[in-house]
Amino acid sequence: MSGKTRTRSTAQQLKLLADYMAAHPSLAHGEFSRPQGKLNEQREWEELRVILNEHGPDKSLEQWKVTWRDLRRKARTEGSVANRARNITGNATPVPAISEISQKILGVMGTEGAFGIHGAEESGIGFSIEVLEDEVVSHLIKI
Repeated sequence: MSGKTRTRSTAQQLKLLADYMAAHPSLAHGEFSRPQGKLNEQREWEELRVILNEHGPDKSLEQWKVTWRDLRRKARTEGSVANRARNITGNATPVPAISEISQKILGVMGTEGAFGIHGAEESGIGFSIEVLEDEVVSHLIKI
């Protein structure tokens, strides 16, 4: 049976990974667009791999990238579930807690992916603004 071997990360390694990404948002987002950007990104991942492997089982660079991807996915899911429970009318169910690591990751990655974008302004398409001379307040009239 030739399956992939799994190496579990320790809680300390996962916390270090989240802390490192919070301190290095360009690595967390994969934003290396300057000259030699790919080389710089690879160098940073190697530095992170060395730090993480000092605190638990050794993993390859690709395994740590998969771990980071999985942590982001888990954080978005936790955030989405908590947000959905928070917005249910009547709040019949308790809101599940978001883990400390997931909170840190959502802080780095942003919450739009988990919660959606709320409070976006309306475009005003199909409406015109009518301003009356005697009134200071303007209002919208459907066209």
